[in-house]
Amino acid sequence: MDRAAVLQIIMLIILPFLFTATVGVLLWIIADTLAGYMLPGRYAGETIPNLSDCGLAVTAFTVLGVVILAFAVPGLMHNVTNFLLVKWWRLDRTYSLGNVADTIRNSIQLAIGVALVLGGRRLAERLHGVSAAAGTGEAAVDTEEA
Repeated sequence: MDRAAVLQIIMLIILPFLFTATVGVLLWIIADTLAGYMLPGRYAGETIPNLSDCGLAVTAFTVLGVVILAFAVPGLMHNVTNFLLVKWWRLDRTYSLGNVADTIRNSIQLAIGVALVLGGRRLAERLHGVSAAAGTGEAAVDTEEA
């Protein structure tokens, strides 16, 4: 094996780990900022926050998004690695229609997971507004004042 092939193998082994570790460290560093963004309001001085139905929904959507991301990111990295192995070394493997379908599925899961993590608050507020309007029998009305 020549030096370029060894370097490519090392990159394919190290890059998924570095990507995952970088995302983990980044999430650790900005955890407070993300928590303030995802959960409405700050709970200054309270040891246990009083979560409303909307707050619980935000938490549930965020956790669901993290779980979806936990499955999508490794799957997508696996698919990309397989694609690069086939492309660079033209191994006996083929990048089949099943691999393409898995890549598309993992990409969609990634998008849904990111949307739930970053947009859970908006989704919970909309669902809370719809359920409140349905409970009173009135149509949901935008309350913006001109």
